[in-house]
Amino acid sequence: LAVQAVNTNDVLTVTGSDNSAHQCNITLLNIPGTGTYELGVTMTNPNTGRWTAGLEQNDTYTTSLGQGSGSCTITELTASKVSGTFNFTAKNMAGTVVSVSEGSFSADL
Repeated sequence: LAVQAVNTNDVLTVTGSDNSAHQCNITLLNIPGTGTYELGVTMTNPNTGRWTAGLEQNDTYTTSLGQGSGSCTITELTASKVSGTFNFTAKNMAGTVVSVSEGSFSADL
């Protein structure tokens, strides 16, 4: 997957995508720097993981609103680069669960 990252207004977003509508996205809010961050939206945790396997309605799986959980470890975060690893389980609107494991990224900011 081609990886892009943006870190602005205390929101870090890392997205990898390909030509076949596959996309993986990690969004972390208000992180102070390197460390391990929980994925899975709750009242106190806005961080999410998302996997998209195509263009149909049930092709998007997310950890938001209690639909899954996981973690993202940021190993490098500078003004110009972000690197890390991630794993999560997520559900689509039909309730089907997917597991994303051993994910990694390195991207310029």
